Amino acid sequence: MDFPVEQVLGQIRQALADNQPVVLTAPPGSGKTTVVPPALLDEPWLQGKKIVMLEPRRLAASRSAEYVARRLGETPGGKVGYQVRLERKIGPDTRLEIITEGLLAQRILVDPELADTGLVIFDEFHERSLNADLAYALALDVRRGLRDDLRIMVMSATLDAGEVARHLGAMTIHAEGRMFPVETRYLGGVSMVSAIRKAQAETEGDILCFLPGEGEIKRVISEVPEALPLYGSLPKAEQDRVFAPSARRKVVLATSIAETSLTLPGITCVIDSGLMRIPRFRPGTGMSGLVTLPLSLDRAEQRRGRAGRVRPGVCYRLWTEAEERARAAVVTPEILNADLAALVVTSFCWGARRREDLPWLTPPAAAAWEQAVKTVQLLGVEPETLGRYPMHPRLAAMMHKGRNPELASRLAAVLEEGARSRETDITKVRLTDRQKALAKRFVRYAGREDRGESAGMLLSYAYPERVAKNRGNGTYRMVSGRGCHFDEGDVMCGCRYLVAAELDDREGDAKVFLAAEMTENEVEARFADIVREVPYCAWDRQSEAVKCEIRRMVGELVVGSRRAVAGDTVKALLSGIRQKGVENLPCWTQGALELKDRIAFVWGWDEEKFLESLAGFVDGILKWKDLGNVDLCAVMDFMLAREGKSRQELDRLAPARFRLPNGRHARIVYGGAEPVAEVRLQECFGMTETPKVMNGTVPVVMTLLSPARRPIQITKDLSRFWRESYQLVRKEMKGRYPKHSWPETPTCPQASL
Repeated sequence: MDFPVEQVLGQIRQALADNQPVVLTAPPGSGKTTVVPPALLDEPWLQGKKIVMLEPRRLAASRSAEYVARRLGETPGGKVGYQVRLERKIGPDTRLEIITEGLLAQRILVDPELADTGLVIFDEFHERSLNADLAYALALDVRRGLRDDLRIMVMSATLDAGEVARHLGAMTIHAEGRMFPVETRYLGGVSMVSAIRKAQAETEGDILCFLPGEGEIKRVISEVPEALPLYGSLPKAEQDRVFAPSARRKVVLATSIAETSLTLPGITCVIDSGLMRIPRFRPGTGMSGLVTLPLSLDRAEQRRGRAGRVRPGVCYRLWTEAEERARAAVVTPEILNADLAALVVTSFCWGARRREDLPWLTPPAAAAWEQAVKTVQLLGVEPETLGRYPMHPRLAAMMHKGRNPELASRLAAVLEEGARSRETDITKVRLTDRQKALAKRFVRYAGREDRGESAGMLLSYAYPERVAKNRGNGTYRMVSGRGCHFDEGDVMCGCRYLVAAELDDREGDAKVFLAAEMTENEVEARFADIVREVPYCAWDRQSEAVKCEIRRMVGELVVGSRRAVAGDTVKALLSGIRQKGVENLPCWTQGALELKDRIAFVWGWDEEKFLESLAGFVDGILKWKDLGNVDLCAVMDFMLAREGKSRQELDRLAPARFRLPNGRHARIVYGGAEPVAEVRLQECFGMTETPKVMNGTVPVVMTLLSPARRPIQITKDLSRFWRESYQLVRKEMKGRYPKHSWPETPTCPQASL
């Protein structure tokens, strides 16, 4: 036998003959993808129908078909064919179709019974892509409700077979692999370039390096120019260089595309960065973004296995054994983290309008499902209509509503494949050959009427909540209420209106990567049927005044306004006072400040109660400068009255002044923790005790001054000062100020005369 999986072909044939689903597990290189499907083509139960095998990636689908066809002595398009986006090699005699996962859902919507298909195979199902889970649920629903003779088989090298078998009601079959031993070496902290040079020195054979994305691959190639890249968007001619025989030792830099299904001859060494890049969707922001995460252990093992297919090999892991113990065992199914808009549209088209209506292996999260439903509703096109377009529902809405077929198709192609440039103005993005081919295909789905709509207008059909207005500082506020921005100095910063087609998913203001300008007239026309007039009354920091107007709103975006007395001006004014600070009010007089301090000393200061009382004194005032005429003493008297207190009670507890023996009055200051007063020493002659407030319980801290009003002594016990310190002070002061009286008995009533 050439492949280990051939040992279990009999079990597979018998299970499928008994119409029992099968879960097949086998190590990499055992022949699952290339041996099992063609071996089943002549089974009696197939009755001339096709076998459809799903692959997670375009490259895996086409290469697998080419390999199987070559083993049969054919080329793709004969008995074996494949279909991926923009490429179809399927003929009238094709019995085994290898397709990417997203295509099966489209087929089921067109032909709910899959009348020409006898067996559906889900290959490399452990990757748990969104399209795979959707196709699996639909196929299972077809088997349970319409075609009980439709066979289903799931295959993987690292799958949790028990979970899938229980859900599918399947027989689990395991084939032992023909793996050669692979030595694992941990190189924590070592760069990919250094690891490549180390592997070239320590090993023989070709080297396969796993990196998270195209950008990282290009950076490594700049230092290892002999390396060959391998990623999904790479032109086919460059992909062929990786698979072609070569006398030179190869170093292949690949994304996760090389983890499964693809046989790379000559690989005996794997260098694994330990990183994977996957899409993540945040229901809270409504945006998706690619995130780079530590590789799960099941996928790390899948990568490791690539080194042991032809002979004993070596796997270098760019992390430590301790770090490995902290990694997740399996990858999280994409359905739990992805944008579900396309899944919801397909489900609705199938008649499953609730997430519970399909037999999901892993049900989508309720929040993400509801967010996707809202997104589809926001587009304003029936799901059944959106489902007719082979693209994301947002772009489908643009193609359906737009009136510029050529431009709409170009925009859709750029957004489906990614811009791959630093250009933020989508109208200036140069299309790749693949994008041009995609646009040529998409134009067939566009409306025939051409009104020459702009890119901005077209994109607003796809992203209505991302139409944005310049805040005046180069940042933007979107219809959704969120903010967004460009890098400083970007040419798009000068647009008054735009629509953001591609953003990151960060909290706060999102960064815009692709956008198109809109005019004010276009915004008005686009949202004419949903513009609402909203009274607006709020404090305007720039003018330091209350702004009152009627605003024309689209979502959270102001598209126009007119002046009007609208809303609670007093509330808005108080908000402005809070922002600028009560202490900065222009109407504070010395007397008002003293009154405030006295109130605070006796009962504490409650700023909110003060503002509540102030409200009755500022009706009709809109500007900060006009607050200068407000009588704050009257405001505080009103505040005390509301609390059942009075100025008379305050004067008794915390008098503003106290009487001196010579008939003058000294001011008491209450701004600190204790009441204080500054008094010339001569004016205190005849006083025997320190003045007290709060019903005689709190002494006033007295700063005794010289005739020149310089501090001599600070005390809150005047009688003690007279007894213990006065004579020394008298002696010094009498010599300095001989013309002033310095009696020996300062407490004598006549001393101050």
